[in-house]
Amino acid sequence: MKGFKIYIPLALFGMFTLLSATLRSNGSPGKKTGSPLDGGSCTDCHGGAVSTVNWISTNIPKSGYNPGETYVVTAEALGSTPRIGFEITAENGSAKQGTFAVTDASRTKLTNASKAITHTLSGLTPSAGKNTWEMNWTAPAAGTGNVTFYAAFNVADGNGGTSGDQIFASTLQVSENLSTNVNNVSIATFTVTPNPNRGNFTIQSEETILRVDMYSLTGQHIQSLAANQRQVTVNISNQTPGMYLVKINTEKGQWVQKVKVQ
Repeated sequence: MKGFKIYIPLALFGMFTLLSATLRSNGSPGKKTGSPLDGGSCTDCHGGAVSTVNWISTNIPKSGYNPGETYVVTAEALGSTPRIGFEITAENGSAKQGTFAVTDASRTKLTNASKAITHTLSGLTPSAGKNTWEMNWTAPAAGTGNVTFYAAFNVADGNGGTSGDQIFASTLQVSENLSTNVNNVSIATFTVTPNPNRGNFTIQSEETILRVDMYSLTGQHIQSLAANQRQVTVNISNQTPGMYLVKINTEKGQWVQKVKVQ
C-alpha cells in the first residue's frame, strides 16, 4: 500500500558521482548521499549548489515505524532534463538502519553493500517533468529510535559535462512507534517513583527487569540500562526538564510509561 510521501535530500542521501552525460548510467557506486556515515557527495564531481528539497516519501505513519515492519519508500525528483538519477540510504548517526529491498528491478538496484538503493540504466529517464522510484524498507529492531533517510539526486542536462548538472539533497527523519512495544504486561506490576522527579527515579517490578530504555517524546533514544533485577535506579538529570518515556523490558514483554522531569 502506498502512503504519504517522505522526501529525503538525495544529495545527502547519495550524491553519487553521476558522471556528466552518463550520469553514472548504471547507478551510484554508493556512499554518495552526503549522509554523516557516507561522507561523500554528488558535488564531489558535479558543480552547482546543493538544495534541500522534499523528494522522499513513505507510508510510515506519523506515530512512527513499527520494528520489523516493511514500508514503501518513494523517491521523486523534479526536472525537465534528459536524465535524473539518485541514491538513498537510512541511518541513525551510529549505523545504517533497516533493510532495503528492490521492488522494481528494471529501474532500481542495491548499492553500498546493500545499505542503499540507486537507479539502473532503465531508471534514468524522467516522465512529465519528474522521475519516481519505489522500494521497500524494513524497520530496524526495537530500541533503535529515530532514523533519518538521506538521499541525493542528480538532475543532469546531458551536455557531456558536469557543469550544467544540478544536485539536490533531501532528508527525512522518522521515529519509532514506542506504543506498539507493549506486550501483555500489566501496569499494576510496576511502580516508578518519584514521578514527577528531578531526573532520578526508581523502577520496581514484580517481574525481573531485563533492560530499561529512555526516550524523548519525539522518539530520540537517550540511554539504555541493563538490569536483570526487580529494582532499577535511573538518572537522566542531565536532560532538559520535560516529559520522557521509559520502556521496561521483561521476559513477558515490554511496558512504556511517561515520566516527568522537573
